[in-house]
Amino acid sequence: MTSLDKSSLEVLLEGRDRDHVIFWFGTDSARHKVIGEFIEAAGERGDLIAIAMCLGDFENLEKAISNKLHNLDDLIGRGNLMLFVSCEFLPRKDNGHIIRTRDTFAKLEGKAEAEKRGLRLIGTVPLAAMAAGDTEGCLELERIGNESLKNGRLLCLYDTRLLPRLTPEDMSRLNALHSHVLVESRNGKVVNSVTDPGRAHKLKK
Repeated sequence: MTSLDKSSLEVLLEGRDRDHVIFWFGTDSARHKVIGEFIEAAGERGDLIAIAMCLGDFENLEKAISNKLHNLDDLIGRGNLMLFVSCEFLPRKDNGHIIRTRDTFAKLEGKAEAEKRGLRLIGTVPLAAMAAGDTEGCLELERIGNESLKNGRLLCLYDTRLLPRLTPEDMSRLNALHSHVLVESRNGKVVNSVTDPGRAHKLKK
């Protein structure tokens, strides 16, 4: 069973606005655990939650919700959850993905502000770009996310099985675009691997 250490829980649940967290998972159980913790905490606070995933990921999303009071139907019915298909935001030659991403962030932040609640976002769009072999497109999407995120918290999910496609330089560039790096370790724990959480914030300024 996947477990989260104290610092990882604090990163996921008690972080600041504009935190941009990357989580490297190696197993579905770890991915579901982290998504579940993130969504449940946001749901308990009444935050607006937005998720962008591939269609196949949505089929497994309910497995991430261990608290049955916060199942997907309840969250959607209460207006707490909005779902987006990741292909809408993948890199395009006409740069339409940039406009769509910025507009979507602005609308979500406007809705959360008008309703006086927090905003929490989960995305696998850059992961989909990486899986398609577009590393530069993946990095571009992360930069757009940083530029567009004003008053929310963003959790990005990455599969460690794609690491062979990344050079060490690309790995460093990708992690540096995030304020916190969470990793599923070999013993099944999710740990916070960043010793200086402000490092990526400094790079974003």
